[in-house]
Amino acid sequence: MAQAMITGILNSDLLPRENIIISDCDTSKADTTDNQAAIDFADYVFLTIKPQHYDSVIAELVRTESKVFITVAPGVKTTFINGKVIRTMPNTPALVGEGVTAVCRGKGVTDDEFEFVKKLLSSFSAVHEFEESEMDYVVALSGSSPAYVYIFIEAMANYGAKCGLDYNTALKMAAQTLRGAAKMVLESDESPAVLCDRVCSKGGTTIKAVEKLNELDFSETIEQAMEACTKRVKELA
Repeated sequence: MAQAMITGILNSDLLPRENIIISDCDTSKADTTDNQAAIDFADYVFLTIKPQHYDSVIAELVRTESKVFITVAPGVKTTFINGKVIRTMPNTPALVGEGVTAVCRGKGVTDDEFEFVKKLLSSFSAVHEFEESEMDYVVALSGSSPAYVYIFIEAMANYGAKCGLDYNTALKMAAQTLRGAAKMVLESDESPAVLCDRVCSKGGTTIKAVEKLNELDFSETIEQAMEACTKRVKELA
């Protein structure tokens, strides 16, 4: 995720390379392994670490009050540190410039600081603002949901291969179909339900597939998966 963010920011020319410093235990990928050195250098600090590591990393830091921290982990609230915090939940399609990021700001963050961070986030994703009370639910909606889509695409491709089609071709066709369908939702004024109905001719092929999905409670299964995801977020919090 850090790589996606840095790539998007550099490609957008929002910041020159020399204005970015990376602290990581892997010296082959970082400018330093000294987290405090990175804090001292930066005005804005992206914490692209797992939520279970936040406490140990933050405990070692000083002079954090004037910094703007941007969290990139589920369940980490804006009150976790003595400083200014903007809570975000991006997703991995940011790696190809097609991510979506939920964002909310904590106390003390100025309008200018918030707008600047949103501009940075917009370099690799669409950005949507939420209240902090809503952020736990966004993880299931966008943060984790690429995994659901990958399972769906793979199942479609596997069926094609089972029927004798070339797997790689089937995979590309399945992925492009979901990409096209998603674009129609984004660019149409009509609801997904209406768009679905337009594909389903009475007595045709698509309606049979949709009827089977309904019979198997496809929508309910997705909802249960998202509820399990949200439950885990709250456990982490």
